[in-house]
Amino acid sequence: MGSGHDEKNRKADVLEDLGLLNVENLQNNMKIIYYSRTFLSIIGGVIAGILGVTGVTGFICYFLIMAIASLGFVAKADFSIKAYFNSWNQIMLDGFLSGLMSFVLFWTYPSRWLYFLKVLLIISNDSNSWLQYSSNDSKSL
Repeated sequence: MGSGHDEKNRKADVLEDLGLLNVENLQNNMKIIYYSRTFLSIIGGVIAGILGVTGVTGFICYFLIMAIASLGFVAKADFSIKAYFNSWNQIMLDGFLSGLMSFVLFWTYPSRWLYFLKVLLIISNDSNSWLQYSSNDSKSL
């Protein structure tokens, strides 16, 4: 019984030394990174839009978010990338630009809505003052 357990440990050590990865686990890891980058792109875009970030600064914001996400993925993998991925490119670069369109969509969407709400607020304030003015004018008649 003890020899069977030792044999399993030796097989696991041999497979670990060879650097073989389970394909299903590798695909699952890549899917998690892809979904995480997409989610962070959406959240980052909304925050950048609400803060009113415009121009090149918005794209710099996106690249900072993706760089921080890559560092977070490496930290989550305990800085041993080879145990979870084929190469460091998969965790650092794959999907780096995939969330850019989502970021731009959600970056411009909140800022447009905030601008629209601001215009509505200005129009409603102007219309209230006009109503007050016309009502005061009618009292004087």
